[in-house]
Amino acid sequence: MTQGRGRHPARIRMKKPDQALLDRYMLVWSTRELHFHTGNFPPVTSQSIFGTNALLILDIGSATGELSHALAADHPDFNILGIEISTKPIWRSLVNAHRKNLHNVKYLKTDFRLLYPLMQPDSVQAAYLHFPVPVLTGADEKHAIFSERFLDALHIGLVDQGVIGFTSDNEHYFSDVAQRASQRNDFRLLTDKKECEAAVPLHKSYYHDVWERQGRLTQRFVLLNRK
Repeated sequence: MTQGRGRHPARIRMKKPDQALLDRYMLVWSTRELHFHTGNFPPVTSQSIFGTNALLILDIGSATGELSHALAADHPDFNILGIEISTKPIWRSLVNAHRKNLHNVKYLKTDFRLLYPLMQPDSVQAAYLHFPVPVLTGADEKHAIFSERFLDALHIGLVDQGVIGFTSDNEHYFSDVAQRASQRNDFRLLTDKKECEAAVPLHKSYYHDVWERQGRLTQRFVLLNRK
């Protein structure tokens, strides 16, 4: 059961939240404007997005926000930025963040791949890419996030020994990505469960728990940044 995604967060039914919540938690950066006029946007830092100097933790493809909520609650000294391309999942995320009284989380609606030029050195403590769409055929390439450019950008943005946490429910895709990651000299690849847990405790999203209960194989690796 590794082919199906098991969820379609963009299809959820969600009423637009109050403007006050949108202003507090949500940013919208046009993908078209980012592509053609990158210099018109601020850098991806806590100072520009949150107005503080805390390091960022990125939840890439944050969907309905379960992971970013857990990170915000467990890491009050960091700012959590969820990055998601679809609107309604962000609406649900911010409503639940408000209900949980989380003050250190925001959501950016855009394509993460367009943010690479805006990454700033030593501004990110950790980045999580959990259950991205598996790239199994040529048609899937348009959805691919994990790539050499992805790693190049995060190598710049992450502090020394900062981490990338990757999780997948597709064994073939996981193996392919881990193999590519192992060839990078600027990261140290951890695949052993105990080593990964020692480097960064696993934060499970709602769907991670659901899929494990369904018997899906979920695999994880951690990359430690080397500077």
